[in-house]
Amino acid sequence: MNYPSFDEVLQVRELLIGTVRSHWVNDNITSWKWWFLLLSATLPWLLWNHFRDRTRSIELLCYGLMWAVISIILDLIGVNAIFWGYPNKVLPMMLPFFPADLTVIPVTFMFVYQLSTNFTAYIISTVIAAGCFSFIIEPIFIKLKLLTLNNWNHAFSFVGFVLISFFIYGIVNLLKEH
Repeated sequence: MNYPSFDEVLQVRELLIGTVRSHWVNDNITSWKWWFLLLSATLPWLLWNHFRDRTRSIELLCYGLMWAVISIILDLIGVNAIFWGYPNKVLPMMLPFFPADLTVIPVTFMFVYQLSTNFTAYIISTVIAAGCFSFIIEPIFIKLKLLTLNNWNHAFSFVGFVLISFFIYGIVNLLKEH
């Protein structure tokens, strides 16, 4: 079997980058979807800055940073495995899921963490947030053509959100004890 050389891989990547830029210039930046993504990338942080518990800012940012890192890693895996995809992006050289992974998801769950007075409240709030993301927001994004699901379903997302949330909660609380 004749495998492609690294130079051939680079040529295909250059073609892909040119295609992505052309799509972004001709389809993304001129649409309402681009403005929506830009707003999604900025507004949650402005809200968080205004409503955060300033006495716990470092703890909340640690919690949110863990959400962001895990979200990016899992999104990279999911997109590359073609489980799902994002037709639009804020900038052509950025990850298309930047607004969700670095803004909407971490900020939402930082508010869940901040507002939960005990673990039971955290569980309930997490299940509600995970349900909203998985069974309301994802289907809306699919209808708006901001997200495509290929070999994935909303129940997988729901379980993922809940498990990640519990994992991060445990890590942050372990760090607080030491």
